[in-house]
Amino acid sequence: MNTLEQRYQFISLLGQGGMGKVYLAEDTKLSRKKWAIKEIPLTGMQRKQVISEVEILTKLNHQHLPRIVDYYTDEQQQHIYVVMDYIEGTTLQEVLKQKGVMDWKDTLHYSLQICDVFIYLHHDLAEPIIYRDLKPSNIMITKQNEVKLIDFGIARSYNQEKQDDTIKLGTIGFAAPEQFLDGQSDHRTDLYTLGSLIYFAISGKRYDQHATTPLHHVAKVPQELSSIVQKLTKHDAGERYQSAAEVKHALYKLLNKHDNNKKEQSITPMNIGTVMISVIATHKGMGSTHTAMMVAHHLNKKGYKVALIEANKSNEFKYIEEDYDGKQHKEVQTSCFSMHGVTYYKCEPTIEIATVIRLQYDFIILDIGCDLNQAWMGEFRRSQLRLVVGSAATWKKQKILDFVQQYEKEETKDWVYCIPFAESDQMLEIKSELRSKRMYAVPSNPYPMKLQEKTIAVFDEVLDHLPLNQKKKRLSIWWLLVPTSLVLAGIYVMMIVRM
Repeated sequence: MNTLEQRYQFISLLGQGGMGKVYLAEDTKLSRKKWAIKEIPLTGMQRKQVISEVEILTKLNHQHLPRIVDYYTDEQQQHIYVVMDYIEGTTLQEVLKQKGVMDWKDTLHYSLQICDVFIYLHHDLAEPIIYRDLKPSNIMITKQNEVKLIDFGIARSYNQEKQDDTIKLGTIGFAAPEQFLDGQSDHRTDLYTLGSLIYFAISGKRYDQHATTPLHHVAKVPQELSSIVQKLTKHDAGERYQSAAEVKHALYKLLNKHDNNKKEQSITPMNIGTVMISVIATHKGMGSTHTAMMVAHHLNKKGYKVALIEANKSNEFKYIEEDYDGKQHKEVQTSCFSMHGVTYYKCEPTIEIATVIRLQYDFIILDIGCDLNQAWMGEFRRSQLRLVVGSAATWKKQKILDFVQQYEKEETKDWVYCIPFAESDQMLEIKSELRSKRMYAVPSNPYPMKLQEKTIAVFDEVLDHLPLNQKKKRLSIWWLLVPTSLVLAGIYVMMIVRM
C-alpha cells in the first residue's frame, strides 16, 4: 500500500514491534504535513477490542501525548491504520545508547513529565487508562527536551469490576509482577514501570536489579532517590505509592532539597525562571491575538520554549487549530496543540497557570485581549512584560487614552504599547498624550508565525530588557574579537620589525 484513503502518502517505515508497524506519511491535502501512521493487525476476537481502544485513544488530549486524529480499517478488515502526530526527536533508548548513564536530575526531569501524563490517564479521564509499557523505546525526547509517550500498543482501559487482565503483556525488566501473574493491572502498575525506568536509566541500563540492589549502591545518587525507587517497585502493589501525584510530590521535594543545598535556584513549580508576558487590548478588534502570536513565535525562533495561553473567551485558538490542521467545520476536541514550535493552550475553566508553569517553559504569553476580568488582570499585573495593543487612528485614539485612564492607579508607566500600522506623526502625537517612552509601531505582518525583518527589529526592541541571555551572546562575540585583534596586532608588529 502506497497511500491511505487517497490522502496519506507513505514515505518510510519508522519502526515495528509485536503490536504492528509505524510508518512516516505525508498529507497530500494539508501542505505536505507529516504524520505517523500505525498499522495494527486485526485478528478474530481482538477486532472489536482493538477498535474500541483506538476510539478511546482518539479522545486523549495531553501535552506529552501525540494526538490521534483519525483511524481507518482496510476493506478486508485485516488491519487498522491509526493516524497520529509525527513527533520529531530521539527516543530515550537512543539517548541512553549514546550516554550510557543518565544524570539523575535529568532522569527526574523526564520522570516529572511522565507523572503528569499518568495523573491525566489515571485520574482525569472518565474511563482511566493504564499505559502498562513504559520503557526507553516508547519515550520520545523532543528538541525542546519534552517527553512524549509514543506507543499505546498494550494500553488498556481500567475496569474496576474485572479481576484479571484479558491479555498478559509487558516488557520484561520494566513490567510489574501483576502483568504476568493473576490479578488486574491498575494505576500502580504504571508507577512500578516508572521506578524500573528510573533505575535502568541511572544505573547504566541494569535490568531488574532494584529488587536486590538499592540504586545508591550502583550509582552516585541521593539515598532518598533510592528509597523512592524501592517504594515504586515493591512486589505488592499496596506497598507502592498510590498515585502519580504522590510520586511527583516526592520527586519535586527531592530535587528542591538538593538544589537548595547547592544554593541554586529552587525549582518549585512556581519558581522555575519562567518569564510571563501579558498582552491586552484597549478594545475589541485591536489584534491582541495576532500580536501575542508574533511575540510567541519570535521568541521560539530564538530557541526558547514558549507557551501561548488564550486568556479570554474569544475561542480564536479553536479556529486557529482548525485552520492549521485542516479541520474546518469540525469540532476539535483538544485543550492544547503545537504549531511551529509554540504550544497553544485554549481557554478552559480548568486551565491553571501553575499547571503550565510546571512544564518549565522559558516564556508564557497570555493573550488576555479585552476580556479584563479580575483573575486575568491579576496575572497581567504580575507579568514581567505588559503589552497593550491599541490604535493611533484619529477616530480610535481616544479609546486608548480612556483605557489608560481607567487604570491610572496602576503602574502604567511600565506598560509597553504596541500600535499596529501607526504612522510616525500619529506615534508622536499619542506618545506625548500618554507620556510614555515605550511605544512601538508594529508594521503589517499578515502571517504571525513568520515575522518579517521590520517586525523582528521591532520585537527585538520591545523584548530587549527581558532576560534573553543577550549579555551572554555579546560576551561570546567579544571573546571572538579579542583573539582576532591580538592576531592583527601581532601582524602589525612583525611588519614594523621587518621594516
